[in-house]
Amino acid sequence: MKRSIIILLLLAVIKMSAETPTFFPRKFLLEHFTSANCNQCPMGMKYIVEYLDRQTTPYIWLSHHAVYGTDEYTIPESNAIAMNYLGMNSVPSVVFNRTKQGGLLVLGAWNIENLVVQDDTVAEASVVIEHQFDKVTRRLDVTVSGQVANVDRTAYLLTILIKENRLVGKQADQITSWKKANWLEYMHPRVVRDFVNGTFGDTVKVENQAYSYSTTYTMDKDWVAENCCVVAYLTPLEKQPIINAEQVAVVAGTEGGEQYGPY
Repeated sequence: MKRSIIILLLLAVIKMSAETPTFFPRKFLLEHFTSANCNQCPMGMKYIVEYLDRQTTPYIWLSHHAVYGTDEYTIPESNAIAMNYLGMNSVPSVVFNRTKQGGLLVLGAWNIENLVVQDDTVAEASVVIEHQFDKVTRRLDVTVSGQVANVDRTAYLLTILIKENRLVGKQADQITSWKKANWLEYMHPRVVRDFVNGTFGDTVKVENQAYSYSTTYTMDKDWVAENCCVVAYLTPLEKQPIINAEQVAVVAGTEGGEQYGPY
């Protein structure tokens, strides 16, 4: 009888191991901090684009309008991340996966070449986004779930946000002072529009090596839904590093504007 119980327990463990992978494909998160008031930011964008064009590592790009005054795309959450959390005082800057690069968490965009190439393209947890969007009511229902390979992990912070591409707005050009700059029509890409569940998200508990979180959000009527993406990412409760991330177009059948370049 005891032998039968032991065999059943072993089979259960084997089944669980077979159902939960030991690692998951990983997407990295590039947080880009910029401002329409910053006359160096167009050149910073150029450096970022040229660097990323040479990379093969899958990534998700977010642009926070923060630090250097406020513009029409600045939101309190982006400023909170940039200044209160990261201690940032200048733009253009980049943070890669909230990990230190050459000893620094924040790099000037012109130093993006100093990013350490990330060979670790696997993660301890997956991020899967399922959603429905009603074009009439602008209601967005989102569920983010995943499996967890780390058996010791009991909880994560899960952050969900909306970003929008192809925003045509003003941008200072490269003149010594932004107050004297020529204001140009400029295509702002991948702009963080709002955080669905707070600046650093909500705590999600891991049960049986899995987690799930659902929420509802009403999108602003002025945002072009076809150019918007839902982004979700996991961090430890300490808020860094980014463990894994994912994004999906808000409107099915589009790419959320990701197919277009930043200029």
